[in-house]
Amino acid sequence: MKGENQSGMDAKGVITLQDVYAQLLSSVTVNELVSGKRGLSLQEACIYIGGVSRPTLYGLLRDGSLRSYKIGRKRYFLKAELDAFLDERVGADDD
Repeated sequence: MKGENQSGMDAKGVITLQDVYAQLLSSVTVNELVSGKRGLSLQEACIYIGGVSRPTLYGLLRDGSLRSYKIGRKRYFLKAELDAFLDERVGADDD
């Protein structure tokens, strides 16, 4: 990224929470990430369904392909619904 050095810090020496979270997620497998969870955060859902971007996931919400649930300010996706979405998409590709 512009203005960052190799340690992930910006020019002011600040590491953002997003950078820390992204680094943590890159060292964890998808199975480890979702093991034992019924609901996934937006970021976890993006990774779980194949590494899609946040705008892509929001588009799937907008067109009704996926549902999410808000608790406070956070948005969650049920793992079972993500699995059903993936199964449906894989089945549609086989036709």
